[in-house]
Amino acid sequence: MPREVFVVQIGQCGNQIGGQFWETLLEEHAAAVAREAEAAKKWSRQNASYVPRFSVSMSTFFRNVNARHHACYDLGDGQPLRTLKARAILIDMEEGVLNELRRGSFGSLFDERHLISDVSGAGNNWAHGFCVYGPEHRDRIAESLRRSLEAAESPQGFLILHSLGGGTGSGLGSFVVQMLEEELPDLPRFCCSVVPSPLQADDVVTAPYNNLLSLLHLRRHASCVLPVSNDALVKMYEAGRPPLFRSSFLFFFSLFFALFVFAFSAFLAGISTNDDDWRERRHDFQSGRAETREKEMCIR
Repeated sequence: MPREVFVVQIGQCGNQIGGQFWETLLEEHAAAVAREAEAAKKWSRQNASYVPRFSVSMSTFFRNVNARHHACYDLGDGQPLRTLKARAILIDMEEGVLNELRRGSFGSLFDERHLISDVSGAGNNWAHGFCVYGPEHRDRIAESLRRSLEAAESPQGFLILHSLGGGTGSGLGSFVVQMLEEELPDLPRFCCSVVPSPLQADDVVTAPYNNLLSLLHLRRHASCVLPVSNDALVKMYEAGRPPLFRSSFLFFFSLFFALFVFAFSAFLAGISTNDDDWRERRHDFQSGRAETREKEMCIR
């Protein structure tokens, strides 16, 4: 049975890391397809060409749709690969990085309806991202979440990629994590958070304050936080060893998802055994009644 994970990329750093993440996943899937094609060619007695098919493992992070445009529909497991769409929501209050991803070699991977941006940015201000852009874009984020859930059969959780130093990643990132807990409390929220350097001078003067306020909210609302040192990433990049950086990046996410599976196996099993309750909660969220339901529970 498919088990879908949704990736939420927030801010410049989160979207840049997310771009590398999706590129790595696509290369891994391409390598797997090449191995399957070679094996089929070796063992098949016929000369028929190999047709790659969409598998359950790919459905964790991807959808297989029949066309590139918005009016497309999902193809089932075992169907030939047509067009892959990432189970991702991209959020940034500046358009620069999102435009780069759109124009990139895998820009068609992202659904335009799940790209949320503004113009002026958060100005490296946690409060501006949390108190201004959060409420302003809440409905758009909720709509993207509803669309993502409608295209999933067994959602397992959210992976949030963001930085704690800037204004969008820290402030709006904190808002999104809190929003996910309020709207979808049954789904775990895993945060991959890039932490600014505590020793070296940062280009962003407000980074220490953004970091402190973000950690406070993540402690309250995130299911799991995996901090990543920005210094470590910079040193690996400056060492001039791209293969090492790439392998470490892949190892990092492999470790992350191993933690996701084993640490929350009992939690996920609980969701599977309470399918009726989960369907009711998802229906409430998709129909916009989640907030009303919470208020009724508080009154009782």
